[in-house]
Amino acid sequence: MKRISRYAFALLALCTAGAMHQAAAFKPTAEFGHVGIVRDALARISVRSSDGLSTLRFSERAILQVRDATAGVDEIVSDRGELTVPTAHCDDELLPECSQRIIDIKNTVISLLTAPTPDGDAARRQVGRALHTLQDFFAHSNWINISSGDPGLGTTVLSRLGPTQDTCERGFSTLGSGTLAGLGLSSTTTGYFSLVLAPPEGKCNHGLGLDPGIHKDEPSRTGHGAARAAAVNATEGLIRQILGAPGIAGNDRAIRAFLDVRGAVGFVVDTTGSMGGVIAGVKTSIGRIVNAVASGANPPDRYILVGFNDPSVSGATVTADAGALLSAANGLFASGGGDCPELAMTGALRAVNAAPDASQLYLFTDASAKDAGLAGNVITQARAKQISISFLTFGSCSPIDPAYYAIAAETGGQLYELSRTTAETEKIFGLVNPYVIGTPKPVFIGRGAIGGTRNIDLPIDPAAVSLQVSAAVNAGSSARLFDPSGREIAGGQPGVTVTPVTGGTLFAVSAPAAGTWRVTLTGTGSFDLSVTADSPIELNRFQFVESRGRDGHTGLFAIKSQPLAGAVQQSRATVLGVVAGASFRLVSEAGIPIMDLPATNGGELAPDEWSSAFQLPGERFRVQVSGTDGGGKPYLRTYPQLFLGRTVKVEALGGGFGNFAPGLNTVVRFLVTNLGATDSFAVTAVDERGFIRAAAPATATLAPNQSRTIDVPVVIPANAVLGTTNNISLSVQGASTANGSVFTQIVRATSIAGDLDNDGDVDRDDIAVIFAARNQAASGPADPRDVDGDGRITVLDARKATLLCTRPACKRE
Repeated sequence: MKRISRYAFALLALCTAGAMHQAAAFKPTAEFGHVGIVRDALARISVRSSDGLSTLRFSERAILQVRDATAGVDEIVSDRGELTVPTAHCDDELLPECSQRIIDIKNTVISLLTAPTPDGDAARRQVGRALHTLQDFFAHSNWINISSGDPGLGTTVLSRLGPTQDTCERGFSTLGSGTLAGLGLSSTTTGYFSLVLAPPEGKCNHGLGLDPGIHKDEPSRTGHGAARAAAVNATEGLIRQILGAPGIAGNDRAIRAFLDVRGAVGFVVDTTGSMGGVIAGVKTSIGRIVNAVASGANPPDRYILVGFNDPSVSGATVTADAGALLSAANGLFASGGGDCPELAMTGALRAVNAAPDASQLYLFTDASAKDAGLAGNVITQARAKQISISFLTFGSCSPIDPAYYAIAAETGGQLYELSRTTAETEKIFGLVNPYVIGTPKPVFIGRGAIGGTRNIDLPIDPAAVSLQVSAAVNAGSSARLFDPSGREIAGGQPGVTVTPVTGGTLFAVSAPAAGTWRVTLTGTGSFDLSVTADSPIELNRFQFVESRGRDGHTGLFAIKSQPLAGAVQQSRATVLGVVAGASFRLVSEAGIPIMDLPATNGGELAPDEWSSAFQLPGERFRVQVSGTDGGGKPYLRTYPQLFLGRTVKVEALGGGFGNFAPGLNTVVRFLVTNLGATDSFAVTAVDERGFIRAAAPATATLAPNQSRTIDVPVVIPANAVLGTTNNISLSVQGASTANGSVFTQIVRATSIAGDLDNDGDVDRDDIAVIFAARNQAASGPADPRDVDGDGRITVLDARKATLLCTRPACKRE
């Protein structure tokens, strides 16, 4: 019988991988995979506070962030950039390297938490990288076949067998070395993962296509249950190593930063001369807010302050020290400016770039934005980080800028109109404080015409400790609030604070009665209503998603822009808190129902996730979820971001992959495609580090279905620190539609041609990187995967790269 060659078999496996990867996939976002392992492990962990009076646990938000960071290592468009790095997945017998990686990242996490300002956000993102590798060790190795013990990950560097020591059967009787043999029956090994090369003779295959290999990635695989259980135990163990480390054990500040997502509270203040009459009141209110938050039970991870003038905008003051923030705020003074419009968008971008995820920003101004063309970039960057931006305006020299309304609506913020009086500025504290001293969750958001009388029912669950109702109506219209007994809420009642301002009224109610509250709007004008409740139940996110990842390891990851009109889009929602059921629907910008969503739960989804696929409506919409809590009481939540199907598509070509080494001048290339009528688009690009130059072209007129590439020049400073990330957003604005996309650039070491993983060699790992991106457009002239320079990544690039290999047969050192 003719024996099939090793290379031919590898190509056969590659051809069948796409058809069979569903049967061989440790899905990064699946319940049986990384997502469920992280949740099961972190839910076990509790720590006593240093005074012994309280028990600290991971919040659901923090667990979700670690879940995302762990799954994201398999992402093809990821700021971790480790999709095809074998060490990150403990592939290819890289046992010393992957175990050392876990130790190194653990030490990084400890450093982040023991810093003068503990950085819990960065610590959770980093620990996810380590946990992915740790969990993959059990799924990709023979550990549970040969041992029931603890491999000591996080403290021990594992050893590797020699290249001539067999671990699996030789030959192809088992379709690619998937049967343990030799030292594989007694010593630790991991499988080789490649889309183009079979494993070395006598070594084990990971498993892809026709070859099942030795992996235990999914439930149908022998040993999956044991491997998953071992991964849960080891995940818990690594987290306990961190919590018990010197400098963290007994350090409540560091532990709280790690176990909970508290984001930042930020202030962006117009300091031009026209603010002279109100800036003193703004500073006083900022001081009151910071003092109240700092002395509360859940202070933010950090505070942010940005002052913007014309033509200058200050750098962001970022600190966890409330006193330092207050000192910086007291140093603000009004001067200069000249003309009325100011650089409000530049100021907002400075704050967004400095803020961690889930932050709240408040912008104070009396003028419109001179740089309103950057509003799309503000929205794109803020939405990517789930940052809400609210505006407090003191109109004096121009009407309220439409960009302010758009940013507040699309990021889930609010807009307050205040008069330029001492009495009004003193009310800033009452407007902002209820939202920053706790964690209010949006119940209802709506803006539109009243049209007579409208009653809005608001089921408030028993777990809610506070209720906030912000209502703005035109003159001649009214907004009234009633509790479940039918009593109208007014100032002076127990637990009730009413803050009236020129542009509306805020009702703040502590310990609200459970049941159906009601807002009654009356009149012919317009309204702007926001209702929040501080309760554990939260519609934490609603994302439009697509399947991405390396072959055999795909998952659902968020798209990098707004969804497209007229297309069926897949979505994923996450509901935190104890709920007995969840029903989803789309509502208009005014909060009127549009359609129910056929969302499903279960299968590969985590217990707190629901998925749906639907065609987007032609109007702006939000997403609501309703149901009952664990005790059978009704609840309602609204995801704050406003969606609209777009008719222009913006994408970073090649996922933005590129050679971004210190001292290099290159470009990041985006593709803009017009899916609507002929339109002219203004193009703007911004970044957080100041590496980029103006996008070219700055405008593009596109016919229906026409595309145009946009180049964003990038100049990496020679002294840029390796590993530095830089978020680049490209926004396009037409007459009838707009969209934007964010790409995260990573500064990497200079590499030789073909060395895509920057390890100093061109080997099988680099070939795998090219295959993972096959049939994509290159990200630009700096895309090292486009070896032949034709603008596309194909099998031909892989073939040419094999000629650059630094060792025979592209073997690894």
